[in-house]
Amino acid sequence: MFCAELYCFKKRQNTAASRVCKHLRTLLAESTVSMFKRLNSMTAFSNKDPLHGMTLEAIVNALVAHFGWAELGARIDIRCFTHEPSLASSLKFLRKTPWARAKVDSLYAFMLRDLARAQRMNQSIRQADPPS
Repeated sequence: MFCAELYCFKKRQNTAASRVCKHLRTLLAESTVSMFKRLNSMTAFSNKDPLHGMTLEAIVNALVAHFGWAELGARIDIRCFTHEPSLASSLKFLRKTPWARAKVDSLYAFMLRDLARAQRMNQSIRQADPPS
């Protein structure tokens, strides 16, 4: 865009050059916008990671809502889940300990797969057995 403006500045008196300059700026703006739209649409559909965009706090909250602290402590034997569990202590420990974070991420991915599997089963049961 800078080149197009520089070209227009040098040839300002020439009306044909200013029309070319306007046309170049319009084309450049349209191509830039369309490029960003394509890039955004590609990244929105290409990311299949279930953890993408999820904060650790949201993951722990979802696990606690689904399993509860007792079951979470039984599935992942970490002291912050078994002895006086709290969200703050769990987040503090998980942020400092990569192996524990990996276990929590793995359990969250398993929970999502399990919920999706149960939903598919319910849909197939409803389709196979229509209400009378």
